[in-house]
Amino acid sequence: MTTKTTTEEAAPQASSGGGGSALRFVASFLAVLLVLYTAYALTKRSAAFEVHREFLAWIASALLALPFDGLVRSGALITCPGQAGLEIGEGCDAIYAIMCFVSGVIAFPSTWKEKARGLLFGLVVIEVLNVVRIVSLFAVQRYAADAFHVVHTTVWEAVFVLAAVLMWSVWAARVADPAPARGTS
Repeated sequence: MTTKTTTEEAAPQASSGGGGSALRFVASFLAVLLVLYTAYALTKRSAAFEVHREFLAWIASALLALPFDGLVRSGALITCPGQAGLEIGEGCDAIYAIMCFVSGVIAFPSTWKEKARGLLFGLVVIEVLNVVRIVSLFAVQRYAADAFHVVHTTVWEAVFVLAAVLMWSVWAARVADPAPARGTS
């Protein structure tokens, strides 16, 4: 029995072996990351990023309004009586984890359909994780203010790096070995 494969389907298999493909991946990853970082650096104060940060604040404040009376959101700032406000500023929108994850998915040899699926899943997970981060930081600021800086800049940064790498690794392993996912033998 013979089977036909399209060039798009064969591409991941053809480029998945050898040291050259690893070097190609790293070079592609760095190139995509550079493009995304440059685009962000040039546009990070744009209305689109501000709307994104305000949207994150809106979701987080809706969740925080349940346990915190008097909660107020203004743009990307969430405040509560008797507590310092929490503002979602540049870089607090998970953009660096997003850029790393997107770069890994785009650079990895796979079909555009597989990339789209991976990006959709990964970006949703990162956004949900970021809302959890914002809610937890608000609570840390309220109940353990001395730990806020460490939790904000060390703990959550590590969580995002690990989450992005783990999600990409799971996606890449699934794409690299499509037989179980597609039911082929």
